[in-house]
Amino acid sequence: MPLKENKLKTYLLVGGLIYLLLFYFSLHMGHAVYLDEAATKAAEISSSIQFGTYGNAASAPVVKESINWFTVAFEALANMSENPVAIWPLSIKFLIPALFFLVCVAFGIGWMLAIGDTKRQDAPGKEHGSAKWNLDYANYYKQFVEPYDSRKDPFDPNMPFSNRVMLNLNNKKTGRNANVFVVGGPGTGKSFRVIKPSLMQMNCSMITTDPSGELMQCCGKPLHEHGIKLKLFSTSDMKHSNCYNPFDYIFDENGEVEESKVSTMINLFLENASGSSSKSKGDPFWDKSARALMAALAYYMLENPMTNQVRKGKRYAPDINFCTMLKLVQAGKVSEESETSQSALDKLMEEHRLLMKTEGRESKALSNYDTFKLAPGKTANSILITVAVDLQMFNNEDVRNLTRHDYEDEENNLQLDKIGDEQTALFINIPQANTTFNFLVSMLYAQMFDALYTKAEKICPKKWMLIDQYNRPVITMLNSEDEAKRLLEDLKTATVKEYKTPRDASRFQIVIGNKVIQEKPTRETAQAVIDNAANYKVQKGDLRLPWHIRCLMDEFANIGSVPMFSEKLTTMRKYEISCTIVVQNIAQIKEKYDKLFESIIGGCDTIVFLGSSENETCKYISDTLGETTVRTRNISLSHGQKGGSSEGFGTSKRMLLTPEEVKNLDNKECIVIIRGLHPFRDLKYDFSKHPHFSETGNASRNNELSEEFIEKYFNTKPVKKKKVTKKRQQKAVALVAGKSEYANDLEGANQIMQDNRVTKENIEERMEAQISTKTNTENKKDAMDERESIKKALKEDTGTSMSDSTFMF
Repeated sequence: MPLKENKLKTYLLVGGLIYLLLFYFSLHMGHAVYLDEAATKAAEISSSIQFGTYGNAASAPVVKESINWFTVAFEALANMSENPVAIWPLSIKFLIPALFFLVCVAFGIGWMLAIGDTKRQDAPGKEHGSAKWNLDYANYYKQFVEPYDSRKDPFDPNMPFSNRVMLNLNNKKTGRNANVFVVGGPGTGKSFRVIKPSLMQMNCSMITTDPSGELMQCCGKPLHEHGIKLKLFSTSDMKHSNCYNPFDYIFDENGEVEESKVSTMINLFLENASGSSSKSKGDPFWDKSARALMAALAYYMLENPMTNQVRKGKRYAPDINFCTMLKLVQAGKVSEESETSQSALDKLMEEHRLLMKTEGRESKALSNYDTFKLAPGKTANSILITVAVDLQMFNNEDVRNLTRHDYEDEENNLQLDKIGDEQTALFINIPQANTTFNFLVSMLYAQMFDALYTKAEKICPKKWMLIDQYNRPVITMLNSEDEAKRLLEDLKTATVKEYKTPRDASRFQIVIGNKVIQEKPTRETAQAVIDNAANYKVQKGDLRLPWHIRCLMDEFANIGSVPMFSEKLTTMRKYEISCTIVVQNIAQIKEKYDKLFESIIGGCDTIVFLGSSENETCKYISDTLGETTVRTRNISLSHGQKGGSSEGFGTSKRMLLTPEEVKNLDNKECIVIIRGLHPFRDLKYDFSKHPHFSETGNASRNNELSEEFIEKYFNTKPVKKKKVTKKRQQKAVALVAGKSEYANDLEGANQIMQDNRVTKENIEERMEAQISTKTNTENKKDAMDERESIKKALKEDTGTSMSDSTFMF
């Protein structure tokens, strides 16, 4: 309707102007006729007087002659140009028929327009659909592609989708989010045509699911050499990975335990580790009881001052992990025949209750444990067995090492909350045939999103950073503008210092005086930070991460369920996070997320179809492409005595590509659908033509990561320590007690206690806690003897019994 109204207004306006122009011209023609008549009459009178036919001019008759309208028209035009307002006097006898003629003409034109408008089509050529292939690449590049000159900037700021289609990573400029849904069957080029080119763009931080480990082998070395920090989480080869302890990511921006994050961690474990899901039907009592038990044990470890310590201003909690939780669960078994019997876990909780009462603190551990203990002995044992079975995998040495926090080398931890601070490439290696530990990947993604959201919302707006001439972050997380300006000035005197990790991996530190400003993977990239300091400027942080993070989620269906993933897809854009979801067919994601699969696909402004033979996938792509209008030719023949034929043309609708045509798409071609634009049908991206292809493992096996590199940079095994003898243990105990002949051997005792994560301060703290508890408790005889407490603590900190926790005291 609005389109028709606009057309009508245009017709009226143009018609009115034409009518006024004709009317104005008619007035000048009337004036010209009047002048011609007057001139003719004057000539006749003059001639009559000259020949004496009449006595005077008044009695001379006027001779009527026919009017030459062409002459009049030219005279009117000449008069309009010489004197536009000279329209009086005029010949009325001409004006009346002229005006009548104009009215008739105007009425006729209006009638024709009205009749024509009723017969005119609203969308000619689009009667049944307007879908078509997008061929206007020039206009597309102007709006959606960032100009890039490789001679000035080595990092292309665009995301490649096909041979000619790419999209600027800056979603503010494009008005589109950077989420991409990629669907393609085996052999269609998901890795070679999409994932690897995206990695080698090197324009953001990247988190890449790498099922076979081939992506890191191929692209890891050039990423490392270009100054991008490499991280690896592998459930295929747990010995060669960085450490990931889920308990590291349950704290808020102030370092305090956040209950919602603890609950999320426990829920993720129970939902994914046991293979249950929200669709499974069963008695919720067991799940809720297991959650209460695990929450009690988690808070017990977090509230215990002996396990959650602070050393040199930093948190030190090597025993807070799922392995310790398993040992606590194993210590919880009680006799089913006696309601009054206590397990070792019950006794630990009673000691904890006494400690919390003495310190005047409320305990979430005790609250959850009391809820769990409402169950009778037999039921409680069943719950304990269920949880112990789920946690049993953490009894494996490789799993235990993988899920601990490495305090000897902090860079050997994943540090998920720092991925947006500096350019990082995290590879997640998942075994293709074994999904046992995929719950860890699901938990990793969930905690990563949570940590990054918290950082973007609550930390980044308060920070400052240095950016280069391309507006890319260089040094981030600075506390004030003054600090940033001082750093910018001090970078002129900075130096590069090589640092060797406990596993002999090389890292290169940018040092000002004795202060380490930043670490880089190579000396060249560290020196480049110093050399380019003249191009840096100070910038305030925003409600977003400094570096954009792309999650390249290959084999998305095998990752495990990420809670509220569809909601995250629609909100992550403002925090500079995006996801590229890669599946083999629609059925995979539909099975994993049920009805939410449409929301997940809808959260991606770009769809890349590489090819598939699966019927549902081909129909989905066909429906998404839409319908188009085609011109048809109809021929009819009639036979008989009066036979004849007729031919006609019309329009009809058809799919832009039918499901059969989608299924038969050439393997060299792909389809790119970007929200708000006509789809592109283009050749797939040729990775071999990428500017950085020659640096990758696909170009030469010499460009792959070496086994030595992997051993040094990705290793979960604890650094070897000196063997502690029984005699040296006795020296340490005697030193603390102050009653031994070895009391002067301070250096040896300190070394022993450090090797066993027991220091003099630890034992003294335990002694003080026990004495304080004893002093403030009416029933003093129930308190432990100080000397026995020390011995027990030291014994259990160095022991290996699975029935005891390393911190039971």
